[in-house]
Amino acid sequence: MKKHFCSALLMLILVLSANAQGNKFIIHAGGTLPIAKFSGNSLEEWVLLNTASNPEKGCASAGLSGGLQFNFGISRGLDFTISLDGYYNSLNKKTLDDALITNVSKTPKYFNIPLMAGISYEFNINRNLEFYIEGAAGGDLRYTTPLEITVLGITTRYSYPPTLAFAWRTGFGIVVADFLTIGLDYNSLGAHKATMKFGNDTYTPSNKLKISLLSLNVGIQFGH
Repeated sequence: MKKHFCSALLMLILVLSANAQGNKFIIHAGGTLPIAKFSGNSLEEWVLLNTASNPEKGCASAGLSGGLQFNFGISRGLDFTISLDGYYNSLNKKTLDDALITNVSKTPKYFNIPLMAGISYEFNINRNLEFYIEGAAGGDLRYTTPLEITVLGITTRYSYPPTLAFAWRTGFGIVVADFLTIGLDYNSLGAHKATMKFGNDTYTPSNKLKISLLSLNVGIQFGH
């Protein structure tokens, strides 16, 4: 199935390249802000630790982002896009402070890597300035580093298996002089199982970890 999907995607890229109205390659980096259930600042509601209640928050901090995007021209102003991004977030300071009080010696870090395909439309404001809107969908790979709790010199390690989930994003931005890009995106990176493993035990909370981010990126565009 994966082989057929990759073959179809490669064929689509080749067809779009052959009929391109103007292809572009964009590399960008910026910052992220967790929103909705990926935010939060209480240890009691942190879904990756609390097994006694019904938590559902990610308690993530502001973080960093970076990525690549290929735009294949379909018609004037309209592009088919393929993007690969990476997002990094740690726990926010309030949750981190609470965690240190409760003997957490190593806190998890969130890494999300979405691969998406979509559509971008841009139009000229003037000779050196363009405005664009875009949307895309695909899948997100979530990797979370382990949690370690040390009590009386004994360390318990909690690990989190990588998960995949459906993801989508939408956003808008500007392109300056066919070179500099500035964009703001809403990223819904899916509802991931928050399964944790410790020793020989495995625990999966009833609530999933729902990852939503706002990202502000600055990039460089090649091609036009």
